[in-house]
Amino acid sequence: MRFTVLSLLICFFSGPVMAQSQPSKDHGVELKHAEQLIATFQQRLKKELMAGLSNGATEAIEVCRSRAPLIASELSNDGVIVGRASLRQRNHTTQSPEWVQSQLEYYQQAEHHNALPRLVEIEGNKYGYVKPIYIKTPCLRCHGENITPTIEEKLAQYYPNDQAVNYKKGQFRGVFWVESNH
Repeated sequence: MRFTVLSLLICFFSGPVMAQSQPSKDHGVELKHAEQLIATFQQRLKKELMAGLSNGATEAIEVCRSRAPLIASELSNDGVIVGRASLRQRNHTTQSPEWVQSQLEYYQQAEHHNALPRLVEIEGNKYGYVKPIYIKTPCLRCHGENITPTIEEKLAQYYPNDQAVNYKKGQFRGVFWVESNH
């Protein structure tokens, strides 16, 4: 049980948020706010996963499925939207802004492997912030090539069109993102 808890937590929460490059003075406040929102998202999801894991590994799938979107929604207010996105979707009902797609493609490119988070200017007075997620060894339990039948069955129940499998360690998985019109 301890290995399962640690495995999932290491997968989702793999370190501090850092800027890709020094933001302009105009975006310093936005960058700090975006970093705080993503950190809060990660901390709250971690707490809920730990509670779910006390009932088994498949319960963590339920927590991630039901609570992650609610946490993102709760953090999205006052012109700020928070979420997660991937090129290989697990949950096809999750939508992200159009600008996130180009960021997913940026990180997918081999030369950007293990790239740092980025602040992105988007149309109007908006900005976006993305933090990449890379597959760690523990992530392979639910996203790898050799998923146990119990986990595979639970994933199929919730995500019949799951594309978020067959990853290898170190591969780009997706991003946490923040969009603001401040």
